Amino acid sequence: TKYDTVLQQLDARSEIKTQDLVDLGMIDTSVVSQFEKNCNSDTTVQVNDSIYYSIIRTSDKDGICSYFFLTSINRKRQEAVASQYLHPDCDVDFSSDTYQLYEHFIASKDEIEVIHTTIFQKKNRVSADEEQNIDRKQTKKGLITISQTGQINAK
Repeated sequence: TKYDTVLQQLDARSEIKTQDLVDLGMIDTSVVSQFEKNCNSDTTVQVNDSIYYSIIRTSDKDGICSYFFLTSINRKRQEAVASQYLHPDCDVDFSSDTYQLYEHFIASKDEIEVIHTTIFQKKNRVSADEEQNIDRKQTKKGLITISQTGQINAK
C-alpha cells in the first residue's frame, strides 16, 4: 500500500513524493503548492511499540528555503496521528541588518528542541568574517514533545 511504501521510505531516509505525505495526512496541505515534488525523511524515531515520529525536510520550488515538518504515526493503526510545522531553513542575506537562523535536535526519544536565533548585525560591517559583523544574538528555545499516543505538544 502507499502507507507501507511511505513508511519504508521514511525509515530508509530516502526520497518521498510530497503528495504521498499530503494524501496520508503527514504534512500540512495549506502550503504544499510551493514545495518540490519530492522530500526526504531527516529522522525517524520510535516512541513506543506503535508510535513513531519523523522529521521531514522539503524545499521550495525556488531553492531558497527548506522546511521541516514533524509527523507522528501510529504504525499499528496505519495512520498519521498529528503533524506540525517545525521551522524554515532559508538562505541567509548577510547584507540585512538582521537575519534568522533555526535548528532542531532530538533531545530525547520523545522530545525535540527547536532553537530560533535572531542575529543583529553591526551598523558598520567591514569584516569578511561574518561572525565579526555580529552585534548581538537573541536566542529562543522551544521544546516539542510527542506523547505515548502520538500527540504533538509545543512548550
